[in-house]
Amino acid sequence: MLKLLKPWQRLMGAILLLLTHPTFASSLWVDAWSASPTDGAALYSLPPGSVFRETISPNLGGNTMRLHLSNRYGMSSIKLAKVSIGIKSVGASNQPNSTKLLKFNGSDAVIIPAGGEVISDPLSFTIKQFTPLNISFMAASWIMSPTEHSLATEIPYFSMTANAESDSGVGFIPQKTLAGQMSWLLIERLEVSNTMAGYNVMAVGDSISDGASNMLCQLVINPDLNCLSIGQNARYTDFLARRLANAGYTNIGVVNGAISGNQIGQDAPWLSLQSGKSLLNRLDADVLKHNGVSKVILLEGINDLQIASTPNPNKVIQDLTTVINRLHAANIKVILGTLTPTQGTPNVPLAILSLVLHYGSDAVNTARQQVNAWIRSQSIADGVVDFDYCLKNPQKPSQLLPAYDSGDHLHLSVLGRQAMAQCVNLNLLTAP
Repeated sequence: MLKLLKPWQRLMGAILLLLTHPTFASSLWVDAWSASPTDGAALYSLPPGSVFRETISPNLGGNTMRLHLSNRYGMSSIKLAKVSIGIKSVGASNQPNSTKLLKFNGSDAVIIPAGGEVISDPLSFTIKQFTPLNISFMAASWIMSPTEHSLATEIPYFSMTANAESDSGVGFIPQKTLAGQMSWLLIERLEVSNTMAGYNVMAVGDSISDGASNMLCQLVINPDLNCLSIGQNARYTDFLARRLANAGYTNIGVVNGAISGNQIGQDAPWLSLQSGKSLLNRLDADVLKHNGVSKVILLEGINDLQIASTPNPNKVIQDLTTVINRLHAANIKVILGTLTPTQGTPNVPLAILSLVLHYGSDAVNTARQQVNAWIRSQSIADGVVDFDYCLKNPQKPSQLLPAYDSGDHLHLSVLGRQAMAQCVNLNLLTAP
């Protein structure tokens, strides 16, 4: 005999069906932190039993988390014995009793296939907005050239004696000998599941959004950590996330999808693999496949102009248009940023570099102004942030305001990144 369901039972069944629908289920997860993979880290090889501990700072909170680990640029599979998460205390140490092991299909160990990624099982773990976390992994076998994000503005730690699940920082050695060694290894993004988490704004771009500083700070053997703003969470995206939170929008996160040296239309040359695949080639993996991304702040193109033998603003405009159309096709709104000033009088080392990159040349500046004129007048994007206007020196408009210049006339000081965040009209981010 057919049994009729009561109205409340039909309602609960409909809710259950909705919650288990793949589209809805995936939307429950939102990025709290992300870093786009750039290349295989040639400076790193990790022996079996070693533990690597690295710090991230989530810009969104939640009560359940899962971690994405990437081997996108690996030549062979990576075997990890353990992976853990803990609330950072000082350096490599975690707050007492905060470190928890992550599971992968119920197991501590996991194999990340070459060219692939893995996602940890959901873990009940309170992620607090802006509270730093330490992610640790123990190598089960030799790890050679692991996939990295090449510009981590945090000091990682290495140990041959510590346990991945330990709160203690004893036995960990800070990896800060070379600026180029301060990378995020394997971790691509941390997601939270929380009905209070609304959506993400993702900053997509190059070194200006990635938080790079004076290039000389990044090339020396003993880097100036203050110059690099290591451990300060001082990208413009960090300041923007705090602006939103202070304005009461704690359910809107800001995550970073930028890569230093990145170009829109060209993959990184072999001498500079850390600059990653072109934005056109990485857009699917680094933006469209991420959960919860509702809006993108797009600031890119200066490297396309600088590296080209002849700066071509029309090509940059064409490529920006393609990116906008692809994002719109995925129902993601796009806020275009004008390209920031690059001219100045470089010192001798930077003058040598400028011969290779057309760094700050009149030709690049003219092309930059043409791109900016188009950005200000176009109507295909959903908004514009005039970073150029906010950061330029009014007396010398082709240059950064001195207080905003990190010293190489291209990258921003911490004050400059704060000014970038202040330049963004929050209504562009909070409006439906």
